[in-house]
Amino acid sequence: MRVWSGFTKYFYSEIADYFDRVLHSGKWHHAYLLTGKSEFGLERVARDLALNFVLNGLDDDYGAKVQWQFEKGSYSDFYILEREYDSKKKQLNQNISIEQVRELKEKLSQKSFLSLPKVILIKDADLLNIDSGNALLKILEEPSSRTIFFLLANHREQILPTLLSRSQSFAFRSQSLPMIKQYLIDVYQLNNELAENIAHLSAGLPERAVLYSEKRELYESYLEKVDQVLDLFAGFYADRFSVVRSGIIEKAKDYNSQKVLALVILDLLEIVFRDMLLIKNDLKHLIYLMPRATRLQELAKKYSLEEIQQFFKKIHEARLSLAKNVNLSVVLENLMINF
Repeated sequence: MRVWSGFTKYFYSEIADYFDRVLHSGKWHHAYLLTGKSEFGLERVARDLALNFVLNGLDDDYGAKVQWQFEKGSYSDFYILEREYDSKKKQLNQNISIEQVRELKEKLSQKSFLSLPKVILIKDADLLNIDSGNALLKILEEPSSRTIFFLLANHREQILPTLLSRSQSFAFRSQSLPMIKQYLIDVYQLNNELAENIAHLSAGLPERAVLYSEKRELYESYLEKVDQVLDLFAGFYADRFSVVRSGIIEKAKDYNSQKVLALVILDLLEIVFRDMLLIKNDLKHLIYLMPRATRLQELAKKYSLEEIQQFFKKIHEARLSLAKNVNLSVVLENLMINF
């Protein structure tokens, strides 16, 4: 029995076709590594792969029951290993701990409840530290034919070499904007303009496009943030500094939380200047903020190519300063005084 989601078949048909052949042959690796930005849809595709491994060889009736359990989260032999949340620090831990890997090993040693494959999904596999990575390696060195690992990682180069050598890798890439646009029209029945706007905002990341299509309030909220940043260019110095105070300093109490908000502004500024650069080079069709193309065109007239390039450098310098925990207000005000 095979069950592929429309998302996987549309954007990653070559991966689905490959695993169809693998499952049909009955010969597969015990670990697969999917690399790239999470918004490529790594977890969505990994869950698809995991489900099809579980359903492999089952008849349609029994397979349908197992599929229902898997999709409802009640399939008892599906395990997820990810960074834990630190309630005291109110943030995710920096790494997956060795204790988590040991707990996983203990669970895997227990007999399967349904006598079906055990599937492990490891998020942020590039954030395994040396100890937890070596502990996982010991599990992979003694693979069971009925146990499959799917490792997800943003940065392939940060995966421990010993784990890389025991995994088959698949690198995910950006999808074309026309392809994403057509998917949104076909699946979500979006009109042409909205589908095109969301496709451009996705920057070739299909999972982001799906998120904006399913949760339109997030799409609108993002555009509101874009408008706030664009308004910075029209205001006086005092107005810009007021945005920093009200939107960051007063909104978040501790420095780390303020820094997160500041980085969001820097990200948006970088996108704005990138789009202006494209417009000035007659590449408007490639801009990210297509819903605000008119405002960007007017804004681009104010700056030369050299000035825009200088802003990229200043934004980079601001990021470095924040990394060194330099006074946040000073960093942002020094940047905005140059607009």
